[in-house]
Amino acid sequence: MIPSEETRISMFPMDYEEFLWALGDTETFTLMRYAFEHRRALGDAVHRTLMRRFRLYILVGGMPQAVNAYLRYNELKQVDEVKREILELYIDDLREIDKTGRASRIFESIPAELSKGKLRYMVGSVIENADAQKLDTIWQDLENSLTINFSYKCNDPNIGFALHKDYEYFKLYLGDTGLFIT
Repeated sequence: MIPSEETRISMFPMDYEEFLWALGDTETFTLMRYAFEHRRALGDAVHRTLMRRFRLYILVGGMPQAVNAYLRYNELKQVDEVKREILELYIDDLREIDKTGRASRIFESIPAELSKGKLRYMVGSVIENADAQKLDTIWQDLENSLTINFSYKCNDPNIGFALHKDYEYFKLYLGDTGLFIT
């Protein structure tokens, strides 16, 4: 294929509305939107059902292969196996991007770093003698991969958010909740 014939598309995991569509539910999100816009309560039974479905979305996530596994087997064990395969592919890709292995270590350490309850991602606890500024290209590669999300500290969250973003203080999250749970 020559470059002029190629079209790039940015792909993201399914959001909650798309997840409901995959389950065959086209009405729930419309109901939720209506209730929100008109400030109407849905009732306890409906709320419990919606929360159960939302928790299912958090567990399964929005990766199409994981959602298909859930629809096919209706079993979270099968879904978890699919998500582990996806994570292994991500780690293999990160090892290809960064031959030193630092990018894959950063990716794999995200859940552990978040569970420590620190105010920011501590690079030195993952990679010896490293600080965030020395890893600029790795941060860019990780962000461009769309597998993780950066959450920056903001000293003044007004309209000019980007003007007050503190690049020294950030946390990392996986781009998909299901992969994060796994």
